[in-house]
Amino acid sequence: MPGLVLEDFVWPEYYPPPNEKQLRFRLQAAKAEPAEGAWVQVREVVLERYAADGRVELHVQTPRCDFHTATQEARSDGPLEVRLQSDRLVLEGQGFLWRQSNAWLVVSNRVRTMLRGGWLAEQVGPLGTNAQPLRLPGVGEGEVRIEADRFLFEGSTGRVEFLGKVRATETQAALACDELQFVLSGGPTGRVNRVEARGGVSLERAGLKATAEQAVLDPALERVELTGNVQWERAGASGRADLLQWDLRRETLQARGRTVLHWTRAAGGMVPGLQNALAAGNGPVQLTVTSDSSELSPRLARFEGNVDVIETPAVGPPARLMCSRLVVRTDANGALESVDSTGGVIFERENLRVSGSSCLYQARLNRVEVAGPAHWEADGRSGAGDRLWMEPDRQRFGVEGNAELVWPRPPGDMLLGVAGAPPGGATVLHESAGTDADPAAGEPLWTRVRCGSYVWSADQLEFTGGVEVEDPQMEMSCARLRVRPPAEGEGEPDLMADGGVIVRLAGPAAARITATAQRAEYEAAAARLRLTGQPVIERGDGSRFVAEVVEYHRRTGVISTVGTYRARVERGDNPGTNAPPTLPWPR
Repeated sequence: MPGLVLEDFVWPEYYPPPNEKQLRFRLQAAKAEPAEGAWVQVREVVLERYAADGRVELHVQTPRCDFHTATQEARSDGPLEVRLQSDRLVLEGQGFLWRQSNAWLVVSNRVRTMLRGGWLAEQVGPLGTNAQPLRLPGVGEGEVRIEADRFLFEGSTGRVEFLGKVRATETQAALACDELQFVLSGGPTGRVNRVEARGGVSLERAGLKATAEQAVLDPALERVELTGNVQWERAGASGRADLLQWDLRRETLQARGRTVLHWTRAAGGMVPGLQNALAAGNGPVQLTVTSDSSELSPRLARFEGNVDVIETPAVGPPARLMCSRLVVRTDANGALESVDSTGGVIFERENLRVSGSSCLYQARLNRVEVAGPAHWEADGRSGAGDRLWMEPDRQRFGVEGNAELVWPRPPGDMLLGVAGAPPGGATVLHESAGTDADPAAGEPLWTRVRCGSYVWSADQLEFTGGVEVEDPQMEMSCARLRVRPPAEGEGEPDLMADGGVIVRLAGPAAARITATAQRAEYEAAAARLRLTGQPVIERGDGSRFVAEVVEYHRRTGVISTVGTYRARVERGDNPGTNAPPTLPWPR
């Protein structure tokens, strides 16, 4: 009836038996005026939906709306306030549509929401009748505020959905996306088990920001999984992956699929070497790590599958580390403690290349240990063994077990040549040890040593255990050999060999020398080989000398003895035994 106005209008609906006395839905209005068909225009409206136990599931308050008495739909283009699940969620917006048949509510504009108690409410008390928490500035502890263009609630399932320019804010986190949805279980202690964000997702928390196409939050586990073109960044680091799991409780990141990490370190890099120890004083080091998967936590980083580390210092050339698995540990201040790599390990720094089955780099000691079979190359030199270790800042280098060392030497008659400084140190091999000094010399010349182990320092190269030396100017076998480089880095080194020493010096067939002794010392400055401990020298012509001490002078070919001696001298015209020696073998 046009013009008829009803006051204190009430429209109830009850549950079917056996709960027929329990309200399921009720609309109350201060005034109601009939409109077209079954529509009624109502003012100062309160619309409520109840659970079977009498709990208020939905409370809507609006200045005005249209209500359909047959379908129990309500609609309005005006403002409204909504409270869901015993005031667990409070909302304001502009324009709405309510369908009682499936408990479906749509808010079409300017949605502002507060999820009281956060994602994991323990207990939320009811709000006062006139309370307006959305009018308060900021975000309180244990609250999540959500803004969006539109809002959808399905009462039958408890599904809540926000659409368009969504932004969810907590005291320590902020989420932005195109769509956000979750299921809100009934009651003031109802938990949100799964939060899904889609489209242009951006999540910020504790100084870390991540973007993706989709994100799923598990509030109970405090874990977020981001997928689709995932990128993240925080102070000093950034990365990307196909999938990223962010553990908010443990502050860890787990990435999988085309994982890339860019890491700026002020305290040095991860690839072993002297330059790494010095890097902190030369400016920040830029690291790029690619792998199949990775896990990052405050003091630990793990990388799995096809790991490739490119390290670019502020000063000097880049370095590289490749392996199957990499574990990096730091202290509470971010200083590097250790780098543990396994599976096909290769690292390259400047002219040094090392490979092995595993590598442990103890950064504080600046010590590297490589398990074998280990191989290395540096400045034309190379070596191998069962194990390898380095102390770059102390210029110490060693190989243990089935050890081998090969280095180039210049043409000429010097013994061994200069092996140079230990690999990984500050100095490089001197030019005189190169292999290209004389293009007409033909094939390059090499010195090769095989032994049980060797230790290389700045002032000495020591071989132990079944030492075998191959050099164009000599062959040697002994139990222990020490090689001391010349002071100026050029010329012949001094040699000291112990234990079953056998030396064969190159030369014309008749003058070729074979020496045996318990100790052999070669003084490079005098070109003198001194033999002690039952020494014997034999020449290629059959001459043989035995004495307490035998010395051989390479430049003159003179052999001298000390103490009682025996000699056998072979001459082409009249060979004899124990005949008095004649020049060039003075007593």
